[in-house]
Amino acid sequence: MKSMKKKIFSLGLFLGFVLLVGLPRFSPAFGAGAGNLGTDFWLTFPNSVLNAGQLQLLISCGVNTSGTVQVPGVAFSMPFTIPAGTTVTIPLGNNCFPLLSDAVTQLGIHVTSLDPVAVTGFNYQPLATDGYLALPTASEGTSYIALAYKDDLDSYPSEFAVAASQNATTLTITPSITVGIHPAGVAYTVSMNQGDVYQLVDGGAYGSDLSGSIITSNQPVGVWGAVYCAQVPPGYFYCNYIVEQLWPISMWGTEFYTVPLATRANGDTFRFLAAQNGTVVSVNGTPMVTLSQDQYYETTLSTLSQITANNPIYVMQYSNSNTYDNDTYADPSMISIPPAVEYATSYLVSIPTSDFPENYENVTVPTADVGLVTLDGAAIPAALFNPIGASAYSGAAVSVTAASHQLSGPVSFGVVAYGFSTTDAYGYPGGLLLQPVIAGTPTLSPTSTPTLTPTNSPTATPSPTPTVTATCTPSATPTCEMHIWPNPYNPKYAVNQSVKFDCFPANATLAIYTLSGELVNQITSSGPLVQWFGVNQQGAPVAPGVYYYVVESGNQVLRKGKLLVMR
Repeated sequence: MKSMKKKIFSLGLFLGFVLLVGLPRFSPAFGAGAGNLGTDFWLTFPNSVLNAGQLQLLISCGVNTSGTVQVPGVAFSMPFTIPAGTTVTIPLGNNCFPLLSDAVTQLGIHVTSLDPVAVTGFNYQPLATDGYLALPTASEGTSYIALAYKDDLDSYPSEFAVAASQNATTLTITPSITVGIHPAGVAYTVSMNQGDVYQLVDGGAYGSDLSGSIITSNQPVGVWGAVYCAQVPPGYFYCNYIVEQLWPISMWGTEFYTVPLATRANGDTFRFLAAQNGTVVSVNGTPMVTLSQDQYYETTLSTLSQITANNPIYVMQYSNSNTYDNDTYADPSMISIPPAVEYATSYLVSIPTSDFPENYENVTVPTADVGLVTLDGAAIPAALFNPIGASAYSGAAVSVTAASHQLSGPVSFGVVAYGFSTTDAYGYPGGLLLQPVIAGTPTLSPTSTPTLTPTNSPTATPSPTPTVTATCTPSATPTCEMHIWPNPYNPKYAVNQSVKFDCFPANATLAIYTLSGELVNQITSSGPLVQWFGVNQQGAPVAPGVYYYVVESGNQVLRKGKLLVMR
């Protein structure tokens, strides 16, 4: 049986969720467009499980300021005012996010402010939460390589999204795998204007992964990598939505310091992504892998680690699924690890409220300055720090309360904040400078195949990318990919006590069978959402175990698979 999908619990309404906004103190080195601080942002959210009604922006500032959040394509507008040193939460309209693959929608989210602010975008859903540190338009670039994770569930795909901040933007995309009409390794172009969003979703094939896809543009753009609901590593449940806004290649680095995520007994998953051929990546001084352009390498690290490379790389740290080390308070998330050259000297980090009872900040600091970094004015005890390999840095995992915390130091240091709840997790860099570290971004071409992806695909002629007029209500046309959740299914914890089949085709039939082929229940519906409440045709609850589901229309089988029922 293929790996099991995540339980989605029905929890109370989340109010005042404040997730991890990194905000260096304002100084001459930090102005509009410096790193994650800015006065103008164009953002989006890649499609995710259950993110309708859960999208929010967290906006923070070190001084009194004001601004506006707009989604011009759907006439959404909300002003905001921020008292100095605080965070405001801006809820976004239901379903104002891209649904379709290989389509341009007018769903760019525009944030403007009078003074530089830090913005966090996140999708909050109990047991399916993650977010990203937003980059202002001044920190965007024109050369990216996608980094996400693989589809281990047959229906919760890998994806990336691009938001345009300027008119007459042309994307050139070379997908790492074949998606629809676009063959792997064959470039195609997409035309966009300011506020447009383009999204590519891998189609939900088992094991597919858009990591390694090359994205270039004639104008600066923002790029996001995500997975609808990822199991990390493959085969371990439960899954979680994971997302990050990716950094342009010019902002990658060659020296990174990492601390294991607190409470995780068996370490964390890492990916190292290369932009140049002949990139040698070492961990704690030992060469681990040589990568070509657009290749990534995945490994598990369980100790404090110094990661170095002879050419700039992207480093992503993933929190593993909770069954990886049997920790109920855990789930996947993806965290971009800042290179040391992007460290700041001060951060304002906001931690979630009681929805996440376990919250931490991983701090990496030069060993000579251990004991000099302060948290809310008090020195972080030197005893919490441990050496990172044989490097000149040390790291600590610091438990923090659900509140905003100020971290400061005499030299630049790194911060990653994260937290865990019941089969849920979030993670995020605390902030960064994002100053260009590569003189002359390397020219990208599909010279290699990313790890764990197909190497040969048929040639096809791309057709023009459709432009979709966006609204905040999904189209009635069943163009989205069907998803079945939760799986495994436990009615005690499932939302509405049911298994959901979304994007269900009109006039199709859902049949549930035992493993021996006996019909348990049959539901005919016009869609787009069909629910099975774990009962047979007489309305009695079915016994725990594995069942087959079959979705068919006429004599054509549209979808089939297995469901695990737990009680």
